[in-house]
Amino acid sequence: MANDDWKKELREVCTVLKEQEIDILKLRTTGVIDGKRQFLTLKDMDIEEIGEIISKNNLNPDFELGKFINKYRLAYNGTVGKLSEEERQFGEEFGIVEKRLGEKTTLFKSRKISQFHIDFINGILDKMLTGEINTTEARKLLEDASRENGEAIIRDGGSIRRIVQNLLKDRPADLEKYEKVVKSNTGRRSAYVGKFAKPALGYYHEKEAEFKDKIINESLPKILEGKVTFSELEKELKASHTTIDKIICEYYSQIGDSDGLEQYKEVKKNASMRKMEPIMQQARERRDEVEQYRVVSSAEFLALSPDEQTSQLIKKIRLEKLKEERSDKATRNALTTEETTEKMVAQTIKYFKDKNIEGNEAFSDADIKYMIYRYPTLISRSPDNLDEKFEVLTSHDDIDALTAYGMVKTAPTILGYDVMRTKRQLDLLEQNGIIDAAISRPTILMNSPALMHALIEYAKERNGTSDLTDIRRTNIFMSNSTLKRLYGVTSDELKARYPYEVQEHDQDYIISGKDLGKTRPHISKTLEADQVVSDAVKDLKRDKTKGVGEDGSI
Repeated sequence: MANDDWKKELREVCTVLKEQEIDILKLRTTGVIDGKRQFLTLKDMDIEEIGEIISKNNLNPDFELGKFINKYRLAYNGTVGKLSEEERQFGEEFGIVEKRLGEKTTLFKSRKISQFHIDFINGILDKMLTGEINTTEARKLLEDASRENGEAIIRDGGSIRRIVQNLLKDRPADLEKYEKVVKSNTGRRSAYVGKFAKPALGYYHEKEAEFKDKIINESLPKILEGKVTFSELEKELKASHTTIDKIICEYYSQIGDSDGLEQYKEVKKNASMRKMEPIMQQARERRDEVEQYRVVSSAEFLALSPDEQTSQLIKKIRLEKLKEERSDKATRNALTTEETTEKMVAQTIKYFKDKNIEGNEAFSDADIKYMIYRYPTLISRSPDNLDEKFEVLTSHDDIDALTAYGMVKTAPTILGYDVMRTKRQLDLLEQNGIIDAAISRPTILMNSPALMHALIEYAKERNGTSDLTDIRRTNIFMSNSTLKRLYGVTSDELKARYPYEVQEHDQDYIISGKDLGKTRPHISKTLEADQVVSDAVKDLKRDKTKGVGEDGSI
């Protein structure tokens, strides 16, 4: 869908729904379909009238209303994208977004919170400040009162806390006291939750004290003597080890026993090391096994049988993960198992296979495996993240879906960049009439917008023209070594000479493996991506440019 087409269709749909007195704010935007939570289309909406409205008004039943309502709200809040003032007013008028009423109500964007909820919490606020009523209990009491008065049910403790914080915003001392009470509360435990539909006031507070006493008087001596492990305590007390640890540390702090606290920490550390040793040994063996993997080059990968390709693919991903884990520059992560890796690969293959339409297989199994082999990080990308990348690519008139598929098959690494970065790159190319360069050679999108801008301006200076349509694209987008050899300048010098408004660090995308994204892809042996991009460039030649060869080369 083109860049802003979704806004236009959303307006049309919402106008019709508003006329039929449908409250858009109350529409479910997501639901579980085929066992997976997804944004809902019009035909998936759970209001009976929707189906009739769709047919009567010739609306598109496959329009992803849930997805675009969410997108509109994110833009309204300034999280992703932005709306014009006219678009903001439309969203407020038609109930797509909830109108902001000023700073005093920013805590209550949720349509569920009403004055009734605020007044109820205010009535028990003194008991909440003393800890007699904790957040869990307050939620249950408010839930009962809301049900009796026909008000919306507040089911999350976070809303309760936001109401209290708002009520105390002009009472800093009480607000600080409340935060301390909340912090000292170790949280609800399954041993007590749900025992009473209508708990008496102070029930949780009373059980909290009993629970702490049991840990200090019964569990702590056993821990110090090594008679019980934290895992055993978790099962016995139905509480996490962090909760137990927090209570014990607070106890030692309250009585001022620093030596006792150090002794406890030492016992806990030794117990943890004994518990972790078998796990750590297993992890070491797994890493040693993966370290011995030998993987083929990208070119050799193409000559393997499908089964051999799958085996090499799993090894390549796990080996790259191990390198990434041991890199000082990367965030450490646990090495994935072979089973987990296989599952992630299968999910990625399914995503791209779902892009195929009847009569046109844009992605074959071989295509997808080859993409992942050159760019293993691809398996970590979510479907929504990948959809955003394709949406940016196809937002330009010269790039249809098939061409975008050919581009990512040629250079899958472009799916790893931020969408705004890619958008700025394509905008730069389009403004200069050379977007065909990205279609023919998608690897140029690995340059940052700052470097791309500098190369374009330098090409204009060298050729004495502002029109680059007749200039060979390879003479515009040159590597740093070529620039140094032919013209005696570096990319850093060019970026300093031609500054870009949006300053970005020009660095390679972090991809483990020396050959990833840097070697010329051997597409023609197994893929048809070269034909896709070649055809696209020929079309551009006929319609726009003069500098394209008969074979589609630039």
